[in-house]
Amino acid sequence: PELSCVCMKTDHSDIEQAAFLFPDLFSREYDRIVMETELFPDHYYFSHPHYEIRCSVPDGGA
Repeated sequence: PELSCVCMKTDHSDIEQAAFLFPDLFSREYDRIVMETELFPDHYYFSHPHYEIRCSVPDGGA
């Protein structure tokens, strides 16, 4: 399904931080989807991985 999201890059894995990263979206009442993905740039460092946390926006955009 089509889904619009807001994304934030982080330096550690912790999907629980989504409420702190997206306070405006978490203050709204809607069925949100939150995802965390590991990023794999051209120069990946196993000792310092990067992550992206995504939060869906309500219908009609942010």
